[in-house]
Amino acid sequence: MVQKLLDYFKKFITGIIVFVFALLVVIVIWGVIARNLKISAAWVIDLSRILIVWTSFLAGGLCFSYKRHLGVDYFVSKFGEKVRFYLDLFVEALNILFSFVLIIGGAFLVSSMFDYGQTLSSINVKQAWVYLAVPACGVLVFVFSLEHVVLLFIKKLTGRQ
Repeated sequence: MVQKLLDYFKKFITGIIVFVFALLVVIVIWGVIARNLKISAAWVIDLSRILIVWTSFLAGGLCFSYKRHLGVDYFVSKFGEKVRFYLDLFVEALNILFSFVLIIGGAFLVSSMFDYGQTLSSINVKQAWVYLAVPACGVLVFVFSLEHVVLLFIKKLTGRQ
């Protein structure tokens, strides 16, 4: 049940990433067309910057769910099953620690940006909304790393691959 919920969550996040990236492409194409037609579209740069930041951080967080982040599988595969279990557990613990850095550090960053009140002038959006992508990515990394830890223990207890 929980695995099915996580699978739906992954599909939902993937859908958001695809939508935001498609919107980014449309906006950048409009910016190029507007520039060639001598139409003022100053908002294109700010909005495309926001969308690329959010796309990057959401996709980065989603990569953790598929274990597509940087890893050294070649060396890990040389060890026995028991050592691999502990190495995988250690890596997931580091991922969880990294997620706390993203969540806590990102929350401080977002809070300070709201306090400073900086806005993106062309679209009148607070700069803090851009930085909110950092703790959002941290939450994704935490959830998916926790999923991997649970699956590691289930695999160890049941003996299934």
